[in-house]
Amino acid sequence: MFCSAPNKRISAQQLFESLVDLGVQVGTQDCNLIVSRYDGDMDGKLGYWEFANMVLPIDVQQRYELEQRHVVELDDEIKFKIRRIILSIVDAENTVESIR
Repeated sequence: MFCSAPNKRISAQQLFESLVDLGVQVGTQDCNLIVSRYDGDMDGKLGYWEFANMVLPIDVQQRYELEQRHVVELDDEIKFKIRRIILSIVDAENTVESIR
């Protein structure tokens, strides 16, 4: 998604396509919800840090350690973990939305 261009901004449709490429089973409505929730500057797209704030841990030390890693290619274990994280976030956001 952001590996080749960390300054890039992605739309909900691009997020959807990237997640599908990773094997994450989400719908376009899920991606629209994620973008609307985490789009800090409200331009309708997610930047690298807006996306990172969604998936990185809140713990400062853990976050720092993850930010220092330079992954060239994602192995299957990392892809599996990313899928779990994204699906957990989508489930949580859909639950919040259903409560509203």
